[in-house]
Amino acid sequence: MESVFGLIFSAENIRMLVLLVFGFSCFIWLKTIFEKRIDGVEISLNKRIDGVETSLNKRIDGVESSLNKKIDAVESSLLRAIDEKINAFHSLLKYNDFAHLNNTIEALTFTLEKNGFLKREDKEYIDGRLDK
Repeated sequence: MESVFGLIFSAENIRMLVLLVFGFSCFIWLKTIFEKRIDGVEISLNKRIDGVETSLNKRIDGVESSLNKKIDAVESSLLRAIDEKINAFHSLLKYNDFAHLNNTIEALTFTLEKNGFLKREDKEYIDGRLDK
């Protein structure tokens, strides 16, 4: 039994055990140091990313606001131009319709007077009403 006990606790085995414990302790210590450094780097990167994100959001908001203003200005300008064109076209159309209607009535009254269906004073009355 003493020889088994001597073999287990021999100087070589004790040295090996101490080296294993030392190696394991160094591994745990280095792992802790690297984890702290990685955490520090991660926190630093997160702060930088947050700063970049905030900066980009501000720039995007500025661009969006600027584009919205420009789009509103273009829309307003286009609506004004369209309204002007429609009003001009409506006026021209109205003038042409009334002019055409006036000319048609004058031609009809002339024809009716010429063929004897309309008296001269009736034609003058109609022509007087058309001039108003």
